[in-house]
Amino acid sequence: MGCDPKPKGCTDILRHKQKHPDHDPDKGVWGDCYRTVLACLLRCDLDEIPNFSDPAVYKEFASGNFGGAIDEWLGQRGLRRVTVAFPQVHNYEHPVNEVDHITRHFNTTAVGKNGYWLLVGRSTRGTNHIVICKAGEIIHDPSDTGIVGPAVMGEGEKRRYRYYGHIITPFGE
Repeated sequence: MGCDPKPKGCTDILRHKQKHPDHDPDKGVWGDCYRTVLACLLRCDLDEIPNFSDPAVYKEFASGNFGGAIDEWLGQRGLRRVTVAFPQVHNYEHPVNEVDHITRHFNTTAVGKNGYWLLVGRSTRGTNHIVICKAGEIIHDPSDTGIVGPAVMGEGEKRRYRYYGHIITPFGE
């Protein structure tokens, strides 16, 4: 099929579901929500995109880490990922209505009413998760677990709770 590197403002997406919706690193199980939303946006088969959550996969890239592998893979296709970190929240239990506020505010200020963007937060399974948003709402969840709170990043004293927005766009836009 081949990926179509024109995600911003496209009029349709595919609606893939994750092949690996569970994420349990202690058992060697690596969820694939990020590659799934990329396959939806780029309108390609899920297997055309690496599962960046698997350390065996992301260590094959020059960066050797999850985010760097995504950026390198996109860059090889003339795309870039723009990330917005929303203000940090102080605990894991953040009001769900904040997700509604973020999707409405980010949509109108960052991508306009017709652009797709990705929201990272915490799913009902308690793991970080990513969904596709457009026009102020979540329009596709690759595992139907939703976003119920902020993503958890870091360990110990460096642990932080935050939502992230990602826009996938061609270079030069």
